[in-house]
Amino acid sequence: MFRAFKKFNPVHLLYRSLSNASRSIPPKPGDTVYVGMSGGVDSSVSALLLKQRGLNVIGVYMQNWDTLDESGTCNSQDDWLDVKAVCKSLDINCIKLNFSKEYWTKVFSVVLDGYSTGITPNPDILCNSEIKFGCLLNKLFSLVPPERLGSTWFATGHYAQVETVQESNPIAKIKPPSLSEHKPTEMATLLEIPASTTERHLLTRGKDRSKDQTYFLSGISGLQLSRVLFPIGDLIKKTEVRDLAIKFNLKTAKKPESFGICFVGNRKNFSKFLSEFIPPSTDSNCLVVSALDMKTVLGHHTGIYSKTIGQSAGVTFDSQKWFVVDKDIEKNIIYAAPGHDHYLLYTQRIFLNTVHWINPINYSNYSSLSNTPQTDITRTFLRSNTHNPFSKINNNLKNSNIYASDSHIVLNLKYQIRHLETPGNCSLVVSNNSSNAVVIFHSPVYGATSGQYIAFYDNNICLGNASIAHVDVGFRL
Repeated sequence: MFRAFKKFNPVHLLYRSLSNASRSIPPKPGDTVYVGMSGGVDSSVSALLLKQRGLNVIGVYMQNWDTLDESGTCNSQDDWLDVKAVCKSLDINCIKLNFSKEYWTKVFSVVLDGYSTGITPNPDILCNSEIKFGCLLNKLFSLVPPERLGSTWFATGHYAQVETVQESNPIAKIKPPSLSEHKPTEMATLLEIPASTTERHLLTRGKDRSKDQTYFLSGISGLQLSRVLFPIGDLIKKTEVRDLAIKFNLKTAKKPESFGICFVGNRKNFSKFLSEFIPPSTDSNCLVVSALDMKTVLGHHTGIYSKTIGQSAGVTFDSQKWFVVDKDIEKNIIYAAPGHDHYLLYTQRIFLNTVHWINPINYSNYSSLSNTPQTDITRTFLRSNTHNPFSKINNNLKNSNIYASDSHIVLNLKYQIRHLETPGNCSLVVSNNSSNAVVIFHSPVYGATSGQYIAFYDNNICLGNASIAHVDVGFRL
């Protein structure tokens, strides 16, 4: 199933000229830049820096949540006033666009559907890929005359960077393999692929690693990055960004950093918020059951959405606190294990339905690529999980598309399943005849859960992401 192959990482084949990375067509004085402004210090300083470069800057405030539709608090009006104040002090125009309907359909409804079925989606990643760099970017460029598209840009206050590389060997015309889901977007009808077929636009980490936001941006495309700027990507927030805001007397200079999701407002209990949209279950069969024997009832839960893997199950049994290990959606059961460090709370194998690459990766001509000994990967990839009595994978190894494949590709990459966590090492195993994929973590991972996003990295380059379809609970190498 696995074939021997020269040991090198295929990612470097694509990005071999990274050392010479630079924007081939940088913004010129007089170019127009739409700056997504949230009312915070990061986007305010981004607008300031672009203004100083002699660009025609237009602030854009995006309203994604209609406060009349929910009982909580969302400070959208206050944020809009701050945006207007900053734009006035910088002597730039600003506009307000409402994407509440699009946000409800493409993000919030997806989040609700996910939680109601027991998975844990990430609204921040969805908002960036579907709304900010999707609907908003498409709307803004639809307003630009065709002759001005080449001199129009979009900027945000994200702590990330874009690097453009020129390939020494043209590969852009090679069709990506089916296992690489490179989603077409509406932007493709408005922006042309760069004239050079060897040009690639890479998403790389911000200089301030304590604020790096590439994880949240891992769902966008290289095509979108071709017209995107991250002005503060090479700055440190606590010193350089704040100091600039104070020096130029921006209203947002000392504004506290906002955390969480706008539609939740200041409420800290996310489960309570979700209960406003997903009625709590009163079914007596809403059980919390021991994952050790699969039968001992530990207590009851109020909704399958209310807990996620690795969190407290909200029950105490035998003088111990129990933590969520897995969920049975059909039976409405939450399985739990005693103690926050139980082995069932960890895994070293997860399954993906599709992988989104920011730029297509050309590995269709290779049967197997790996820096890890093939025997180790083979044993891990094929082995059943005998330590997990309720694993759905154990009974379906032979029927799975990825296991049925005749050949596979193994990419050794860095990964993150959470924002700002220390990157770990993993092997991404993909089949040549299926879009399915398996991730083998080189060290045990705590609390991985279905619906969560895993972002892939090659050193500082963010390559893309995937939504976790299934976690093989308790699996170890």
